[in-house]
Amino acid sequence: MSNFIKVEGKKYPTIILGGDRFLGWFGKPPEHLKNVITTESYITSIMEKCYQLGVRGFDMSVKKEVINSFKTIKKKHPDTVGIGNPNMDAGYELNGKPLCEFGPRIIATYMNDFFSKELKEKIKNLPPDRKKWFEYPKGTKPLTQKEIDSITIDLNKYQKKLNPLKGVCDFILISECQLDCLSIFDRLDIHEKLIKLVRDNGFIPIGLSELTSISLPKYKKLDYAAYWTWVSKGFQFEDKKTALKEISKAGKPVTSFKSLSGGRLIDDIDGAIKFLKDSGLSAVNLGVETEGQAEQTFTIANKYF
Repeated sequence: MSNFIKVEGKKYPTIILGGDRFLGWFGKPPEHLKNVITTESYITSIMEKCYQLGVRGFDMSVKKEVINSFKTIKKKHPDTVGIGNPNMDAGYELNGKPLCEFGPRIIATYMNDFFSKELKEKIKNLPPDRKKWFEYPKGTKPLTQKEIDSITIDLNKYQKKLNPLKGVCDFILISECQLDCLSIFDRLDIHEKLIKLVRDNGFIPIGLSELTSISLPKYKKLDYAAYWTWVSKGFQFEDKKTALKEISKAGKPVTSFKSLSGGRLIDDIDGAIKFLKDSGLSAVNLGVETEGQAEQTFTIANKYF
């Protein structure tokens, strides 16, 4: 089975190693890995093992240990493909402050001013750990339309995030920073600015969304080459029917991320990956922490992708 499809004439991997586990910012590693999982030597060893198991795509942030590890792998295995994610602290701002600082107010705005009654009912039925995304402290003030209109992107800051990825990555993920707020608020002009910047730097832009049924239809209006979205056997937004319908209508390759629901599907890896293939996903992003997990996960992934 081929490890690649073509996206704008370039090889795009169908099996991608997720990079979040190596950042030290997400989740809690096992005690024995606590002091090594973010080191360059350990990351390189896991990447090498994953390559031997058929992985050709590597998802990375601008953390130097991850980039340096991939450079080592790329030198040894030139057929690998880097997919950069430069969006952390990358210049999304409101009133001169990082947009992520306004999280509760953004959620309050969704629930009070943007989401339909039907959608809010569906949110009530989400699993508790998903439903909490849409909760906010009592008395939180929603954003005004004037504030929404004043959200900006500092292109100089974003450029600084792109610079370490030059010569390393072919593709760049452009994300929403705060639970797809730019799509929900119809601030697609910010996407357009970032897409132009990314293309001007010689990268191919990919739109990343968390709320599939809301953002994918809007991304189709933009000059993205492909899409990433949060979808798994255990979670689809706003529900299975609407999420998979939008994926089927995307018209461009769609990659799943958080494909094992943050480890919740670890006892059903085969079923989880088969679900994604059967649902029309073109590629899958999967995170692992150990060589044993890599062996288990990517042996199965190769059956389907």
